[in-house]
Amino acid sequence: MVAALIVRPEALELRDMGGAVIAALDYRSDPFAALEVLRSALGPESSAEEFHGSSEVPPTTTYTWDGLAFLERRYVDHWAFAADEPRTLTGSSFDVWVSGPTAAGIPIEAEGGFVVGMPWSTVLAAPGLQTNPSGCSGPYVDFVTERLDRPDGAISDRRVAVDFWPDDTATTLARITAPTTVYEDGCV
Repeated sequence: MVAALIVRPEALELRDMGGAVIAALDYRSDPFAALEVLRSALGPESSAEEFHGSSEVPPTTTYTWDGLAFLERRYVDHWAFAADEPRTLTGSSFDVWVSGPTAAGIPIEAEGGFVVGMPWSTVLAAPGLQTNPSGCSGPYVDFVTERLDRPDGAISDRRVAVDFWPDDTATTLARITAPTTVYEDGCV
């Protein structure tokens, strides 16, 4: 039985009461299979909304359970060029956004005990907290480095994190998102 959802840089983990990982929904995996695992654990989503995307973000279908949004990325229309490319953390199959402490009564947190609604000052005082030099994403603690082979033969390393966003008054943690690319020299 799923007792907690843990947001990590590479996957959304479903854990049991003892903290063991029951399932890890890799952000590069089939979004429909991941969605079915979530539906099995949380029940049916409360809403599903389509978003057209932009030049920076592909179209998405967002499935929502009270404190959790599952954003299925669709590589269509002017994003069709990326449809057959292997999924990466920086070009994932899906993302998660956490806006509340639970989804269908199951606690959600980022590794390290970060929970939506906790004091923002506690987040900022966390050991190991890092900020994004470009300011394009929130501060983070948990991250991985993804190595990408480029078509031109170049190799680049990208840091991918679970990031945190405050509420409008910077008093509480309002949102946790993953996977988030940490751009060091601009926002894209």
